[in-house]
Amino acid sequence: GLAIALGAAAAMLLPFAWGKPVTWIFELYTSTLGSYPYATLNAANFYYLIGANWTPLTAKFLGVSYGAFGTAMTVLAVAGTLLLYWKRSKHADLALCGAACYMLLFLFGVKMHERYLFPALALLAMAYIRRRDARLLYAFAGYSLTFYFNCALVLRDTHLSLGFGGPGAALAAANLLLCALVLWTALDDRTMPLPQIERRRGSPGESNPFAVETVPVPK
Repeated sequence: GLAIALGAAAAMLLPFAWGKPVTWIFELYTSTLGSYPYATLNAANFYYLIGANWTPLTAKFLGVSYGAFGTAMTVLAVAGTLLLYWKRSKHADLALCGAACYMLLFLFGVKMHERYLFPALALLAMAYIRRRDARLLYAFAGYSLTFYFNCALVLRDTHLSLGFGGPGAALAAANLLLCALVLWTALDDRTMPLPQIERRRGSPGESNPFAVETVPVPK
């Protein structure tokens, strides 16, 4: 699986890397990340909820810089999801753990744009297909809505409100609750099916208003 992933990445990069040094892609990512020295950049996440949208990484939070706090949270998110997969791979497969990791990085990692949540949606859909747990489908639907509105607000207004804003804060709170739902599902041994809708059967002799009368076609 790792070899296939690396091969696919190399195939996609090849047209853009032709004639460039081998270190080109690493230099590109390093320079791009260096150009975003802020706690969050319009992402409806934990930092937006505490009023840190476009706040410099050097600013202090709980006695440490946002940069240091975000780095620590990134390490915890990756280590936590790896531990989850190792301990509970029977109930939390790779797709579900990957979705949880993306969501935790989006919510608690620094330098996040609103669009960085997108891969978690694909992984959530894969996780639901494999496990068929209704909670994953609800989380997928919820994140689809928050992702859409987060991107729509940014496209409409260029940025979410600096500091603290009502719509962005509501989206951030919803994202945190949805992440908690996904983590609960990953830690739970049970599988919750979708509710079944029972069809009401009419009593004998009762007419069906949706019935269609069929007439034989004359030959």
